[in-house]
Amino acid sequence: MKFEKNKTILVPSLPLVCEILTNSCNQCSCDFLYSNSCALMHNSDDNINHEINIWRTNTMFNYWHNNFNSLDYDNFLVSMKYKIDKNAIIIEKIIINDNDFVNKYNNKRFLSDIKAKKLVKSLIKYIENIAKEEEKKFIISYVSDNLKSYNKYFKDEKFKLTEQTKICRTESNSIILYNEIKKII
Repeated sequence: MKFEKNKTILVPSLPLVCEILTNSCNQCSCDFLYSNSCALMHNSDDNINHEINIWRTNTMFNYWHNNFNSLDYDNFLVSMKYKIDKNAIIIEKIIINDNDFVNKYNNKRFLSDIKAKKLVKSLIKYIENIAKEEEKKFIISYVSDNLKSYNKYFKDEKFKLTEQTKICRTESNSIILYNEIKKII
């Protein structure tokens, strides 16, 4: 089963989601009842900007992606936006329903640290495969200056901190400093 852009697929479990993202699932059986399954959606309008959304679903008709911006929804698992640039793939944002997300948004159902790390690792592997196909030299992302997400998700995947920083202004006019991280492909 191949995960392609502008499609939504339903799979019976989170481990199978990880297998599909890492291309280690050649023959996936989709004989299952639609309870406690996961939906994966990959959107791209221009082949440059991409978004992947993954959520829990109990039915094939529960296309929650129409309301995917409401991040306090308990079925949310992960959302990632990335861009295919001239020399690199830039991961613009990864939001995962982990313990940190729960503390921020008061979700009742969240992923354990082990499942969250495995899911992010699978997304990074998915991006690595695209980088190789597109002949890109780097994967770049930005992490907050406290480096919590870097240490939790990216450091073990061989991302390195660079000297580059990015300053962003929030809606409430606060300034946030982000550090660039880079992985050589």
